[in-house]
Amino acid sequence: MAGKTERTEKSKKANTNSEILFYPDDEFRETPGDSLRFMLGAFKHSSQAFLAVNKDASFKAVNQALCNTLGYSRQELRLLNEREDLKAIIPAIIAEYENSGPGIKKNKLNIAGKNGEDLMLKYVVNRSSDGRYYYIFVNDISEQEQTEIRLRESEERYRLIADNAFDLISIIDPRTNCYRYLSPSHHRMLGYSPEELIGKNCFEHMHPDDRARVTKKLEEGSRAGHGRAQYRSAKKDGSYIWLEAIGRIIWNEHGEEEILLVTRDISERKKAEEALKASEESYRYIVDSAADGITVVDCNSYGPKYTNSALERMLGFSSKEYSQVNLFDRVHPEDHERVFKAVKEGERTGYNSAEFRYRKKDGNYIWLDTNGKMLYRDGQAEWLCISRDISSKKQAEEELRYSEERYRIIADSSFLMISTFCPDKMQYIYWNSTVYKMLGLTAEDISGRDLFYWVHPEDHARACSAFQELLENGEGSCECRHRRKDGSYVWIEVQGKLIRNPAGKLEVLFFSRDVSELREARDKLQCQLEEQQELINNLNELFYIYGPDFRLRFVNRKTIECLGYSREEMIGKSIFDFVPAEDLELVKARVLEREHCGEVKTYEHQALCQDGRKVLLRVKGSLIMKGGNLEGVQILAEDITEQRRMEKEMLRLAQLQTVGEMAAGIGHEVRNPMTTVRGFLQLMSQNTELTKYQAYFDTMLEELDRANSIISEFLSLAKNKMVNLHNLNLNDIITQLYPLLLADAMVSDKYILLELGEIPNLLLDDKEMRQLIINLVRNGLEAMEGGQSLEISTRLEAEEVILSIKDQGKGIDKSYWGKLGTPFFTTKDKGTGLGLAICYSIARRHNASIRVDSSNRGTTFEVCFKMELLEGILEFQY
Repeated sequence: MAGKTERTEKSKKANTNSEILFYPDDEFRETPGDSLRFMLGAFKHSSQAFLAVNKDASFKAVNQALCNTLGYSRQELRLLNEREDLKAIIPAIIAEYENSGPGIKKNKLNIAGKNGEDLMLKYVVNRSSDGRYYYIFVNDISEQEQTEIRLRESEERYRLIADNAFDLISIIDPRTNCYRYLSPSHHRMLGYSPEELIGKNCFEHMHPDDRARVTKKLEEGSRAGHGRAQYRSAKKDGSYIWLEAIGRIIWNEHGEEEILLVTRDISERKKAEEALKASEESYRYIVDSAADGITVVDCNSYGPKYTNSALERMLGFSSKEYSQVNLFDRVHPEDHERVFKAVKEGERTGYNSAEFRYRKKDGNYIWLDTNGKMLYRDGQAEWLCISRDISSKKQAEEELRYSEERYRIIADSSFLMISTFCPDKMQYIYWNSTVYKMLGLTAEDISGRDLFYWVHPEDHARACSAFQELLENGEGSCECRHRRKDGSYVWIEVQGKLIRNPAGKLEVLFFSRDVSELREARDKLQCQLEEQQELINNLNELFYIYGPDFRLRFVNRKTIECLGYSREEMIGKSIFDFVPAEDLELVKARVLEREHCGEVKTYEHQALCQDGRKVLLRVKGSLIMKGGNLEGVQILAEDITEQRRMEKEMLRLAQLQTVGEMAAGIGHEVRNPMTTVRGFLQLMSQNTELTKYQAYFDTMLEELDRANSIISEFLSLAKNKMVNLHNLNLNDIITQLYPLLLADAMVSDKYILLELGEIPNLLLDDKEMRQLIINLVRNGLEAMEGGQSLEISTRLEAEEVILSIKDQGKGIDKSYWGKLGTPFFTTKDKGTGLGLAICYSIARRHNASIRVDSSNRGTTFEVCFKMELLEGILEFQY
């Protein structure tokens, strides 16, 4: 580009006064004389670049303008005739000329200049009259070509911007108001493609109500050269949107006026404007309807510019009357200076408030609380003032001051110590005169002291903890010892509550009283309660209390020991949870009867123990009433389980004694005739004449022997039967009997197992022990089926020797347990009911007891012998 500029400048200097020959494109003009010399003379000093070549495409002549155009000297240019690229170009130009027919030919050519830059040349070819030469006239159009390229690129860029812009871009013919161009964004915004709208009138889709106004705007814009308008335009779906168009007059390439419009969617803005308008109307309504007085005041004249109806009602002025008032003239004289200072301060800071008295139209004063803010409108300062009538508030404050004074007198006259405390500074703020009367402390003693300074050291931790809870929960209480001025201590009860003072800061309000005498009485009462509690806990009876919901509230120690539960397991549980199913209906009926009648006679029921046992209780109770309402029921119960067991045992023993006495009394009297009868029967059975009655004799003899056996068993039940006690080992007796017992068992396909432990010798009657073991073993064998086993075992347990006989039968029905050992009670078809009764009688004569445990897996009889020492020697034998 630097070389081209240089050539252009040289050309201008060299050809400033040269004459330029011009040949029109559309006609042929022969050169005068048609000679090469004439052409050279004519174009020697011309700015028109000129080149003459012969038919062989060789240079014959060039002028200086061509040298300047290509950037070569004339000598350099002559040598270019040998360049390969030019050798091809010149013949091509000549061939093009010859092939296109006669006349001047124009075309463009792109070649490289001296410095390698691209040159765009426009050339015209003509041939001399004699046909010997070809004249080529050359113009450098490189800059023109670049300008056209940049223009096309610029137009393309702007076209792309217009086609992709969010705004609508259109061009309108001002004479017909029809569209000439529409950007693609019309389709996106309105639903129409540009092709559907081009050539149509721009008012066709405009809302009818907006056409006249927009037409007027268009006329004004045409005169001014630019303009702006807002209108509603129909979309393809029939709906309308608000558009804002900005137009400007432009001229096209033909010099015709056109209107360029840039349009955007302002529907959302219109909605916002409508909302703002509605909001302004709402706020104006609020201002006009507000209970507070609102006024706008001129900062220069202090006269009202606007007044709402609330202020008019408050002061009694109409809006017109109040507009003539100077506000300061109606402020109370005592408040005038303070209000004036507040106004001046507000003008400096932009905001302020004041409370003052203001004169109404009727001459009376009211208290106003006014907040003012500086506003600026059209460069003028104004006060926006909102005023509230606080006359009632001021009156209430005055009454409050009086009330505070009255309550202060009451506080100072109270028997309670009343004080307020600041938790931030940990110091007292106020205390009444009772503090001095009760503790002897003066203001100097209290002021500046820590809260816990006067608290007894032993109570310090408790007081600190209570104070912390008060701060967390808002209220609390504590009892502690407080030191008097004389050094003695007094018990005080402190009630505290968090409050906020008028400044919004937290304070603690304390109410304290002397509770020394109260604590002394309470300690005495506590001692009495503890004594009563101890008495109840040490009762030999069960004592418990349940509430109206039948849930236990208290149980004494005897109740816990008897039933085996812990206190925690019982408290809160229903009393019915400890009653077995068979007694539940009875207990419920008696409980309800007690509540309705107030008292129930003593009754008995069973209670469930923790280990599954049942105990029999004799129960009596009374209601606990308070204010005519039932608070609970207290029950006193006696465990009579052992008593009932002893009663049953005594009854059974009495039965045994009766049977024994009968047996002892009539045994000999019955046996004597039976002996005589037996003798005669034996004699008669030996008589051959009576042989045919032998079967009857045998039957009668068996029955007599059976009767004799029963009489023998009766005699075994006698209370005063003599026993022959010897130092024997129970294991020896069992071992001796084992073969006999095993033989009995094997007859019915049953087995007997021995588990004999190490036991001491006992004082035993050998015959009776044999009878006891045989009776229990045979009962067990009879209860079992074939293939089952019976176990005989002995062991030493808690100072007792235990003989255990365990079978694998079906067990004894629970309903029969209470009848075991009763004479003549049997479940066997041919039993006498005396076997177990004899066992119990033998056990009693040996100072032993019998325990029974039965289930569907078998029955166990345990005979428990108490060990007796013979001359201090305890012999062990296995």
